[in-house]
Amino acid sequence: VAEMQRDGKRTALPHVLGRRQHGAVGRVRLGAGGEEGRRLRERGFNQSNEIARYVARALGIALDDRLCRRVRATADQATLTAKERRQNLRGAFALERPPHARHIAILDDVLTTGSTVDELARTLKRGGVPQVSVWAVARAVPDQLVKR
Repeated sequence: VAEMQRDGKRTALPHVLGRRQHGAVGRVRLGAGGEEGRRLRERGFNQSNEIARYVARALGIALDDRLCRRVRATADQATLTAKERRQNLRGAFALERPPHARHIAILDDVLTTGSTVDELARTLKRGGVPQVSVWAVARAVPDQLVKR
Protein backbone atom coordinates (compact mmCIF):
# COMPACT_ATOMS: atom_id res chain seq x y z
CA VAL A 1 0.00 0.00 0.00
CA ALA A 2 2.81 2.39 0.89
CA GLU A 3 4.44 1.69 -2.48
CA MET A 4 1.20 2.52 -4.27
CA GLN A 5 0.84 5.78 -2.33
CA ARG A 6 4.46 6.90 -2.52
CA ASP A 7 5.47 5.83 -6.01
CA GLY A 8 2.12 5.94 -7.80
CA LYS A 9 2.49 2.29 -8.79
CA ARG A 10 -0.26 -0.15 -9.42
CA THR A 11 0.75 -3.43 -7.80
CA ALA A 12 -0.61 -6.97 -7.55
CA LEU A 13 -2.01 -6.19 -4.09
CA PRO A 14 -5.59 -5.56 -5.27
CA HIS A 15 -5.67 -8.95 -7.03
CA VAL A 16 -4.51 -10.74 -3.87
CA LEU A 17 -7.00 -8.94 -1.64
CA GLY A 18 -9.86 -9.63 -4.01
CA ARG A 19 -9.10 -13.35 -3.86
CA ARG A 20 -8.74 -13.34 -0.05
CA GLN A 21 -12.11 -11.66 0.51
CA HIS A 22 -14.01 -14.08 -1.75
CA GLY A 23 -17.06 -15.47 0.01
CA ALA A 24 -16.72 -13.13 2.99
CA VAL A 25 -19.91 -11.11 2.45
CA GLY A 26 -23.51 -11.39 1.41
CA ARG A 27 -25.54 -8.55 -0.13
CA VAL A 28 -23.38 -5.47 0.15
CA ARG A 29 -22.38 -2.52 -2.03
CA LEU A 30 -18.74 -1.46 -1.89
CA GLY A 31 -17.56 2.15 -1.86
CA ALA A 32 -14.01 3.49 -1.71
CA GLY A 33 -12.58 6.37 0.30
CA GLY A 34 -12.85 9.82 -1.28
CA GLU A 35 -9.55 11.07 -2.63
CA GLU A 36 -9.90 14.04 -4.92
CA GLY A 37 -8.27 17.23 -6.07
CA ARG A 38 -4.54 17.82 -5.76
CA ARG A 39 -3.69 14.43 -4.25
CA LEU A 40 -5.52 12.56 -7.00
CA ARG A 41 -3.89 14.67 -9.71
CA GLU A 42 -0.41 14.12 -8.21
CA ARG A 43 -0.80 10.35 -7.92
CA GLY A 44 -2.87 9.82 -11.03
CA PHE A 45 -5.20 7.28 -9.40
CA ASN A 46 -7.03 6.58 -6.15
CA GLN A 47 -5.43 3.50 -4.57
CA SER A 48 -8.58 2.65 -2.56
CA ASN A 49 -10.57 2.60 -5.82
CA GLU A 50 -7.96 0.41 -7.47
CA ILE A 51 -8.21 -2.11 -4.64
CA ALA A 52 -12.01 -1.86 -4.42
CA ARG A 53 -12.43 -2.65 -8.13
CA TYR A 54 -10.70 -6.00 -7.74
CA VAL A 55 -12.37 -6.84 -4.43
CA ALA A 56 -15.82 -6.05 -5.87
CA ARG A 57 -15.15 -8.15 -8.95
CA ALA A 58 -13.84 -11.09 -6.92
CA LEU A 59 -16.85 -10.97 -4.57
CA GLY A 60 -19.39 -10.29 -7.30
CA ILE A 61 -20.70 -7.15 -5.59
CA ALA A 62 -21.47 -3.69 -6.90
CA LEU A 63 -18.85 -0.95 -6.62
CA ASP A 64 -20.04 2.63 -6.35
CA ASP A 65 -17.03 4.93 -6.07
CA ARG A 66 -19.04 8.07 -6.87
CA LEU A 67 -21.73 7.85 -4.22
CA CYS A 68 -20.01 10.34 -1.92
CA ARG A 69 -17.98 13.35 -2.96
CA ARG A 70 -15.80 15.80 -1.12
CA VAL A 71 -17.65 19.12 -0.89
CA ARG A 72 -14.80 21.17 0.51
CA ALA A 73 -11.04 21.07 0.38
CA THR A 74 -9.33 19.63 3.46
CA ALA A 75 -5.81 19.83 4.80
CA ASP A 76 -3.44 16.91 4.25
CA GLN A 77 -4.12 14.45 7.09
CA ALA A 78 -0.53 13.20 7.47
CA THR A 79 0.62 16.05 9.72
CA LEU A 80 -2.52 16.24 11.86
CA THR A 81 -3.29 14.73 15.26
CA ALA A 82 -6.34 12.46 15.63
CA LYS A 83 -8.43 15.34 17.00
CA GLU A 84 -7.32 17.65 14.18
CA ARG A 85 -8.14 14.96 11.62
CA ARG A 86 -11.70 14.64 12.92
CA GLN A 87 -12.16 18.42 12.84
CA ASN A 88 -10.56 18.65 9.39
CA LEU A 89 -13.03 16.19 7.87
CA ARG A 90 -16.22 17.25 9.67
CA GLY A 91 -18.81 17.93 6.96
CA ALA A 92 -16.30 17.33 4.15
CA PHE A 93 -18.48 14.80 2.27
CA ALA A 94 -21.94 14.80 0.71
CA LEU A 95 -24.01 12.24 -1.15
CA GLU A 96 -24.19 12.57 -4.92
CA ARG A 97 -27.55 10.78 -5.00
CA PRO A 98 -29.71 8.68 -2.70
CA PRO A 99 -27.91 5.46 -1.76
CA HIS A 100 -30.21 2.63 -2.78
CA ALA A 101 -28.53 0.09 -0.53
CA ARG A 102 -29.17 -1.38 2.89
CA HIS A 103 -25.50 -2.18 3.53
CA ILE A 104 -22.46 -0.34 2.22
CA ALA A 105 -18.88 -1.32 2.97
CA ILE A 106 -16.31 1.48 2.74
CA LEU A 107 -12.91 0.23 1.62
CA ASP A 108 -9.89 2.14 2.92
CA ASP A 109 -6.32 1.34 1.93
CA VAL A 110 -4.75 2.39 5.25
CA LEU A 111 -6.86 2.98 8.35
CA THR A 112 -5.01 5.48 10.51
CA THR A 113 -7.31 7.19 13.00
CA GLY A 114 -10.50 6.22 11.18
CA SER A 115 -11.51 9.87 10.71
CA THR A 116 -12.13 9.61 6.97
CA VAL A 117 -14.22 6.45 7.14
CA ASP A 118 -16.08 7.78 10.20
CA GLU A 119 -17.10 10.89 8.29
CA LEU A 120 -18.01 8.90 5.18
CA ALA A 121 -20.08 6.50 7.33
CA ARG A 122 -21.81 9.43 9.03
CA THR A 123 -22.70 10.86 5.62
CA LEU A 124 -24.08 7.51 4.40
CA LYS A 125 -26.10 6.96 7.59
CA ARG A 126 -27.60 10.45 7.35
CA GLY A 127 -28.53 9.52 3.77
CA GLY A 128 -30.51 6.52 4.95
CA VAL A 129 -28.09 3.57 4.77
CA PRO A 130 -28.93 1.36 7.77
CA GLN A 131 -25.63 -0.55 7.89
CA VAL A 132 -22.14 0.74 7.06
CA SER A 133 -19.04 -1.44 7.41
CA VAL A 134 -15.38 -0.55 7.03
CA TRP A 135 -12.92 -2.83 5.27
CA ALA A 136 -9.28 -1.80 5.62
CA VAL A 137 -6.26 -3.26 3.88
CA ALA A 138 -3.79 -2.07 6.52
CA ARG A 139 -3.90 -0.44 9.95
CA ALA A 140 -1.40 2.26 10.94
CA VAL A 141 0.58 1.64 14.11
CA PRO A 142 -0.71 4.05 16.80
CA ASP A 143 2.83 4.84 18.00
CA GLN A 144 3.62 6.33 14.60
CA LEU A 145 0.74 8.83 14.60
CA VAL A 146 1.35 12.57 15.02
CA LYS A 147 1.23 13.64 18.68
CA ARG A 148 1.47 17.13 20.13
